[in-house]
Amino acid sequence: MQSCRFKNNKWRLFLLLFLWFVSAPLYAQEKVTIQLKWFHQFQFAGYYAAIEKGFYADEGLQVELRERDLSSSHITDVLEGDAQYGVADAGLLLSRLQGNPVVLLAQIFQHSPLAFVTLKESNINTPYELAGKRVMLDTKGYSNAPISAMLLDTLGSLNRSRHNNQISKIRICLMARWMPIPSILQISPSGSGSREWISTS
Repeated sequence: MQSCRFKNNKWRLFLLLFLWFVSAPLYAQEKVTIQLKWFHQFQFAGYYAAIEKGFYADEGLQVELRERDLSSSHITDVLEGDAQYGVADAGLLLSRLQGNPVVLLAQIFQHSPLAFVTLKESNINTPYELAGKRVMLDTKGYSNAPISAMLLDTLGSLNRSRHNNQISKIRICLMARWMPIPSILQISPSGSGSREWISTS
């Protein structure tokens, strides 16, 4: 009698262990890396909020947000498997046209927030006044696509302005003193409709 009980308990224990090993992977969170197109800043606030509020965790995801390394392209980082997902802009279309297997999962903005910023003393007030001027572009990350389209539309040729493609945090701070730099334009969250320049991108 005791032998039968021992055998039954043994099988129950085996069954519980088996179910635990089988179900454990179901509760393990999948690690996912999202490659940002720039440094950590406000334009990625939605991703930060999703992590803090546990939205990703609720879906079984452990998300890492990785800021941009300017020595490489954020799109290339995804293509090479360094990240599973990435944040990009219209430049993604150029990458696709070049034959890269990139896929647009969601379109957040209807219009590009990218714009040129210049110092007041430069007396550059319209894109037409960029003719002959040196401008900073992010060609490595394909983020220059909207800016290039604007220059083509206003100047008629990209050759009518001189381009500096060497981008770094330090160079941006230094060059902002004497050349137009790309920046993100946002509408004030106060609802007043005023526009603010918040960062380079």
